[in-house]
Amino acid sequence: PVKFVQCGPEEDMEQIAEHEVFKFLDEGFDGGDVVLLTTKSQHHMQRDLKAREGADGYWDAFWSKDEHFYCTVGGFKGLDRPIVVLAVNGFHDVETARDFLYVGMSRARDQLVIVGDFDELAAVGGKEFAKRLTKARTES
Repeated sequence: PVKFVQCGPEEDMEQIAEHEVFKFLDEGFDGGDVVLLTTKSQHHMQRDLKAREGADGYWDAFWSKDEHFYCTVGGFKGLDRPIVVLAVNGFHDVETARDFLYVGMSRARDQLVIVGDFDELAAVGGKEFAKRLTKARTES
């Protein structure tokens, strides 16, 4: 299943995406089943962990069964998790935006939550994608 949470450009994307992660944890899912991915810049928790633990310590956290993981779509390419919260916080360039969106969405095995601005997502994903987002839309 896919859930879409509208988040306008003026809203705190990181906070809204984090709220979606904690909903799963509150429902009893293991932290190791959940990843919060971003499409452009790193989530502040990812930056903090890397600064505190270094690259090796950061990737050690990937294997934790208790803690959810933070990563960019580019860094998570080829990996997956049962639950992905995809925070669409922009794209590095227009030419690769659709590919990044696809890669981010395809990392989820069981549940996908897309957090982002509908207009930006519709422009990147196209008309059919916009229709599907409308059906998956919920209130945060």
